[in-house]
Amino acid sequence: MQNKHLVALFLIFFFWPVSQLLACPLQIVNVGPVIFSWNTSGQTLQRDITIKRGNPGNNACRRYHLALTNGAAGNINRKMFNNAANLPYNFYRNAALSQIIRDHPNVNSKNHVINGQFNLLQTQKVVSFYLNYPAPPYLSSVATGQFSDNLQLKLYRGYWDNMISLDDTQALTPTLQVPTYTAISLIETGAPFNAADTFQLLDFGTLETNESMDFDIAVESNISYNLTMSSANNGNMKLLGGPDTITYSIQIGPNTYSLVGSQNNPMIVSNHLGTTNQGGFRHPVSVVIGSVANKSAGTYQDTITIEAVAQ
Repeated sequence: MQNKHLVALFLIFFFWPVSQLLACPLQIVNVGPVIFSWNTSGQTLQRDITIKRGNPGNNACRRYHLALTNGAAGNINRKMFNNAANLPYNFYRNAALSQIIRDHPNVNSKNHVINGQFNLLQTQKVVSFYLNYPAPPYLSSVATGQFSDNLQLKLYRGYWDNMISLDDTQALTPTLQVPTYTAISLIETGAPFNAADTFQLLDFGTLETNESMDFDIAVESNISYNLTMSSANNGNMKLLGGPDTITYSIQIGPNTYSLVGSQNNPMIVSNHLGTTNQGGFRHPVSVVIGSVANKSAGTYQDTITIEAVAQ
């Protein structure tokens, strides 16, 4: 009698509607604000976002790439703007800051976007990119105020060289608040700016009528300012231990000023609009002695306080 082996073959069919197979919703989540902090050495930020896919059973949903529009600069040399002022910055796919993220049709390499792939049945993935603004060339070169840009982060299905569709777009608005910076240097005429040099002693020796001494006020600032002066003796050099006074005047450029009444009400003697160059904007100053006729012998002095006040 022959032994017979029976083999049962079970065929199981799974059915998904065609619409579900084709559906492949890729989505960017938790974008959030992008806020730089002001640092004179520049700053680099790492940004992590999450990408979700809604149909893990569809193998066509596994591959993707992230791209980024140019922003207000109109090219990949991106800039944040504060009215007419601008500050260069950029987005990078690598921590070495050597591969700038772009958008189609300017994507010509895998290094121009962030390519990725979901594992089988994986529904979400964390992706990192990097932002950087470099150190400013000098402190007064960047205007005070808020800098910002507006871009679109785009999520495409497929790799960079096999783009299937654009599945999601999210706004990115990097911002940077630049504080006010102002530094005054009181220096000899023609001397270089020195933020630590904030005192000038003008020793006239034996006073003579119309005698003058000169110095420079150099101001570095990233904001428009008014230059003010106030005199402890209201525009007079006062005799130490006596009642006599000797008037003097201040010459800045073509203008002459009396500091009478300035003790409690500082007088605007000059100004500057916008940011200054490195080394500051220079205000040449001459102090001219008035009449010394019939004045008592002795030491006369006054103290002038100089400020740069934001407009």
